[in-house]
Amino acid sequence: MPQDEYENVIKGDKIKIATGIVLKFFIFYLIFFLIYEFLMKQGSPDFITKSVAAGVDLLYHWSGYETYSQVMEDGRSIGIFMSGNRWVVKVVEGCNGMSVIILSLAFVLSVPVRWRRRLAFALFSSVVIFLANLLRIYILGLIYISHSGWFDFAHRVLFPASIYALAVLLWFVYVRKAASDEIVNK
Repeated sequence: MPQDEYENVIKGDKIKIATGIVLKFFIFYLIFFLIYEFLMKQGSPDFITKSVAAGVDLLYHWSGYETYSQVMEDGRSIGIFMSGNRWVVKVVEGCNGMSVIILSLAFVLSVPVRWRRRLAFALFSSVVIFLANLLRIYILGLIYISHSGWFDFAHRVLFPASIYALAVLLWFVYVRKAASDEIVNK
């Protein structure tokens, strides 16, 4: 096969692989999004929001703060308070990290490698993002307590950028280390 023809076949395969990844990404994202939306409509805070609030509350306890958490009046969020009813943070659906986890899962599962490798990295990246999000909310609470003037910037700009940057970094690691051999050999 002449070199030009060979390069066209390789280029065509790469386009086919990339198109497949993008299509699978949107399908996985839609499926996970719809499942999560269905679970969110059940009324009370969902399991993930409860888990995040419990984890953040635990971090405060480990740091020596006396805190407690309770479901807020809206019935969908959980507030974390310090003794004396001083509000520290409020964990709502948008703060529980699921949007980033769903995005990450959709990407990881759409890359054409062995399912075992996909599922292992999906679990790993979900746990890393979940733990990073706990730390994010914990630090936001500390900023609110000690440097409240910085809270809005940290909450709306700094920490969302950092959690999405973490997801992108995990994707690069996944494609570069875990998936590159298999994608190239397909």
